[in-house]
Amino acid sequence: MKYLSGGPPTHNGTVAINHKLATDKHLEVGSRIGLATLQGVQKVTVSGIFDWAGATSIGGATIVYTTLADAQSWLNLPGQFTNIAVTAKPGVSAEKLASRIRTALPTGMEVKTSAQQAADASKTVTDAINKVLTPILLAFGGLAIIVGAFIIFNAFSITVAQRLREFAMLRSLGATRRQVLSSVMAAALTLGVLASLLGLAAGIGIAKGINALFHAVGADIPTGGISMAPRTVIVSLVIGIGVALLAALVPALRATRVPPVAALQEGAVLPPSRASRYSTWIAIAIALLGIAALVAGMFGSGGTQQRLLEMGLGAVLIFVAVAMVAKYVVRPLASVIGWPLTKLFGSSGRLARENATRNTARTAATAAALMIGLAVVVFVAVFAEGFKTSFVGAVDRQVQAAFVISSQQQQPIPYSALSKIGNVPGVIDAAGISTQSVRVNGKGATTMFAIDPVSAKATWHFHWLKGGSDQLYNRLGGSNVLVE
Repeated sequence: MKYLSGGPPTHNGTVAINHKLATDKHLEVGSRIGLATLQGVQKVTVSGIFDWAGATSIGGATIVYTTLADAQSWLNLPGQFTNIAVTAKPGVSAEKLASRIRTALPTGMEVKTSAQQAADASKTVTDAINKVLTPILLAFGGLAIIVGAFIIFNAFSITVAQRLREFAMLRSLGATRRQVLSSVMAAALTLGVLASLLGLAAGIGIAKGINALFHAVGADIPTGGISMAPRTVIVSLVIGIGVALLAALVPALRATRVPPVAALQEGAVLPPSRASRYSTWIAIAIALLGIAALVAGMFGSGGTQQRLLEMGLGAVLIFVAVAMVAKYVVRPLASVIGWPLTKLFGSSGRLARENATRNTARTAATAAALMIGLAVVVFVAVFAEGFKTSFVGAVDRQVQAAFVISSQQQQPIPYSALSKIGNVPGVIDAAGISTQSVRVNGKGATTMFAIDPVSAKATWHFHWLKGGSDQLYNRLGGSNVLVE
């Protein structure tokens, strides 16, 4: 802590607060404030204002320091501590001292060095964030790669078509098919390297922008600087360059099929490949695989992550299949959509319609990238609405109470509040809930809820399994629990 004014609390009834809280509530040293505790609201005096770990707050959280006696009294912990910090004598290592302390304490106590404590705390927060953010960011990253591949493929297809006579001239001068292929792939390699390097720089800039955005909205999260690990650079370059090369490979192979005689022909076109005659059947096969993966993900019995991956794979395969057969619907769609354009804009509208139908495969590839972009927007909207609806629906089904009361800072509510709420005119039942973190069979940590069996019947509704009923509430207590 770095005190900006005043100092730590030195006697009961005084507290030190973080800078953001002082700024938001217009407080200063000497201000009298009400502090919500398990013993009710306590009137205290601000003794100091500080920054924590170089930041004004932790994600907008309120940080208050009190004296030990006040904390034990207000939190119903007389003569108890939640943590004990130990300083080693000179020459005694942290690991050695931790080992000595373990032997001196009863079982069930956890002893960690400061480095271990910091690493575990950081890992807990990081894992909680990554559990939600990593799959989402990877999904959007995958979509970006797919869209980028479509755009690169289309760009090189157009380039090859425009350089048709140039390639034919090179072939007539003695260039081999391998040399033509190498020239196109060299362009794709250059594009991949430059774009990947620009992407790395843009990623750093976006990360800094996100930090600035969090700071602007009041979620001032302490950061240790943006680190760029060698693995990150290598993976980014490999993926960026690899996608560029793979997307350009098919147009490059098309360029090798340009006959030398095409140099003498105006408006020459590339000859169809051997696989083109089977493209429709290939698209149908890919679509069937995509539908199968989508159905398996929606109705399968696997874990959530597995089912989401199956659904994502199915969606990607269906996108590819649609893009492959889209060239067959470009001409009729262009005729229908282009008809009003020709009436409104005359020659310009007619040229636009004819240009769209001149190379239906290229038009379909261009539209595919737009199709994926629109699909992503729709997906996010549907996912957000579905998540909100399912969450609200679950609360509506479980919570039978008309109101839910909680503290503004998610702090415990004094027990005396329950009886006062129950005495308010119009209230039939009021049920309090207490939570505690526990271990089950010595593994992990989960949340245990404590309820009053009598009032819980009126305020909560559970969907019982295996023939259970609300009568099970009566068996709570002693060594009995209800398990989700």
